[in-house]
Amino acid sequence: MKFLINKKKSLNLRRIYLLIYFLGYIETAFSGGSSGGSNKLESIVAPVPVVLDANDFHAISAYCLDQHGKVENISETFPSKSGYTPTFDSGITRYLSYKFYRDPNTDLARDNNMIFNYCKNQNQEVDIDHMYLMEPKKFGENINKQKTNFDFLQNQKKFYKGNLYIPLNVLDSRGAPQRFQDDSRKYILLGLDDYGIMSGETLQKISSIRLENRPLAIDTMISKAQDVSASGNKVDIAKLETQLKGVQELGDFYANNINLAKNALSGLKEYSYISLSETVKKLIDYFQNAEIGNANTEDAKLNNMLSLYSTTLNTLATIKLKKDKIRTVFNSINEIAKNLPGEEPRDLNELVNSPKKYTIPFRLISDSVSEDSGLVKLFYTFETWEEDLKKLEGKITQLKSVKAGFIKNITTKISALQGSVDKDYPKKKRDFEKGLNNVITQGEVTVFNTIIDPLYQALEKESKEINAEYSNIFQSIEGVNNIQDEIFQNTLTQIKTTLNTIAQKIQTIAAYQETLPSTIQDSYSKILSQKVEIFNALQVDVNDNITKISDLTKATTEAIGKDDDAAPSWESNVTSINSLINNLVQDKEKLGILLAQTKEQDLNLKTSIVTLNSRIDFTLQDITTIKNYVVLNQLKPYYFATINLIIKMTDKFEAPDSFPEALRVYHIEKDQTALVAKYQKISSIKDTLKASLKGYYSLLADIKAANPENAEIIVYKNRIESLIADQGEYCLDTLFDKNIKENMPVNILS
Repeated sequence: MKFLINKKKSLNLRRIYLLIYFLGYIETAFSGGSSGGSNKLESIVAPVPVVLDANDFHAISAYCLDQHGKVENISETFPSKSGYTPTFDSGITRYLSYKFYRDPNTDLARDNNMIFNYCKNQNQEVDIDHMYLMEPKKFGENINKQKTNFDFLQNQKKFYKGNLYIPLNVLDSRGAPQRFQDDSRKYILLGLDDYGIMSGETLQKISSIRLENRPLAIDTMISKAQDVSASGNKVDIAKLETQLKGVQELGDFYANNINLAKNALSGLKEYSYISLSETVKKLIDYFQNAEIGNANTEDAKLNNMLSLYSTTLNTLATIKLKKDKIRTVFNSINEIAKNLPGEEPRDLNELVNSPKKYTIPFRLISDSVSEDSGLVKLFYTFETWEEDLKKLEGKITQLKSVKAGFIKNITTKISALQGSVDKDYPKKKRDFEKGLNNVITQGEVTVFNTIIDPLYQALEKESKEINAEYSNIFQSIEGVNNIQDEIFQNTLTQIKTTLNTIAQKIQTIAAYQETLPSTIQDSYSKILSQKVEIFNALQVDVNDNITKISDLTKATTEAIGKDDDAAPSWESNVTSINSLINNLVQDKEKLGILLAQTKEQDLNLKTSIVTLNSRIDFTLQDITTIKNYVVLNQLKPYYFATINLIIKMTDKFEAPDSFPEALRVYHIEKDQTALVAKYQKISSIKDTLKASLKGYYSLLADIKAANPENAEIIVYKNRIESLIADQGEYCLDTLFDKNIKENMPVNILS
């Protein structure tokens, strides 16, 4: 049963209630102490609840937290606002409804749903944390009782779904979480948007607080967020945690890089955002509105603007170098912010005035330039300016492409081209036709190419130059076809008309040029028979020389086939063979000259020349093969004799004929004569073999030059080169000195 007690009468009533309470207590005590029977007074009069003093030590003042972070002690303000004092009964005790109480007997906190519902109906939540902060002793006489009662009330708040707000918690110097209050002693709350994540304004606010070297107590806030969500409020726990962790990480990133950023961006102070902004706008306005055809490289205004354009780009490039020093750092911190859930700034002004989730990256730049908003804008904007200016390059190129005197220059070139078409080419054409007639008249096939080729090449060159110049002029005109200026296009149309007339004459020249190969071939055919006669004579001579060579090498070839000694037959005929080879070489040179004078159209003659030339090559190759075989077979006995001599000098097994064996016998018999004789014999053989190998080495060098890929020749040449060298580990002299001379007894050779 609840009683509504008028505030003015509460004091008197309280005294009455206390009196009745004690009377009832005494009656109860007496009746409870009797051994039997009934108490008639108890059945007639029930105990009257007694209202506890509002300042009773068991009472805990209740505080409500509103959406602005303001905390209100409703135990003080509610009675004055409502005009009455609500109570509730529990047993024989009447409690004030706007306070929490601990049971006098158990010291445990009691539930009071009225407070929870009252705060919730006011769009507020019971702030148990603040209650404990203000009066911890009211929660119990010791820390354990305090924690028990604190946890009980927190659980009751969860039960009544009374968690509405998430206060900002930071870590103190000991790493313990504590709620953060602003200068007006209000708690900072995490303002959530319709998606259940921190709003841009909240992100901006806690980012600024984070930069005050206040680490966030993320676990505490996420735990509270879960309670708020469980109370039926929209909270995206995962994204909220991402936001909080992101702000935490951004704060660390800022602290680690602010000095680097200040050093890197200190040079920005020499630039003006307003000045550069006006310059960029001026350049864009000018070039976008410049009329192609009226502006040219002699236009002072254009030159000034081009110079300003270049200077401005260079300035922006210099600024970029400064930004590059922290680009990686800035991109990293900006990327962290970008990945945070939350809205993006709509433009630069909003970023500067309300950076929201980009607050810490923004502050990294702002703090580095002494909070100069112009320099901050410059940092964020200059690359966009650079991009906008570079977009003008095409327009600028068009402006510059129509150079001063373009029409005059193109007209001059057309006049020169017309002179080439009407004068120069016709003259070279007459010279060519005259030369062709002279050659045909003289019938000199040997000088046909000598006379005709220069004249033809001159005519061909003139034709190509005409075509090239026409193409250049045409391309120059095509290059400005996209220019829409009316006056310029009218002049261009007149030039095109003149050029089209020249183009028709050039087509006539091209048609004549196409007839020249057949004209030359017809003329050449008239004297081709003379070339055929020259070839036939060469063919007879070549065949005769090849037949004679075949006869002279027959015996040598047969000896080679039978693995007999081919040297005698070869050496007996080598002089004659060399003479015939010289004849073939001379014939080959004549065929080369004839081939050079023969046109592609003379396919039969050309093929015959190539075939005969190939016969000469095959014959010379066969002779070379025979010569190589003979030389190698002559060389091998000397080479293997040398190897055998080396064995005799170095044999460690002391073979009977070796020097080591002779030395061993000497040490036993002391016969100097035998040892000296062995020494002299080996020395003599060494010198003889070395001289022979030197002779063959020069032959091998010639053979290798003619047969650079012959493996056998290469092997023998390299080995003999080592043997006949004046020094080296494997040369004969070194082997002799090391194995024989140095081992001879002292003074034995004196």
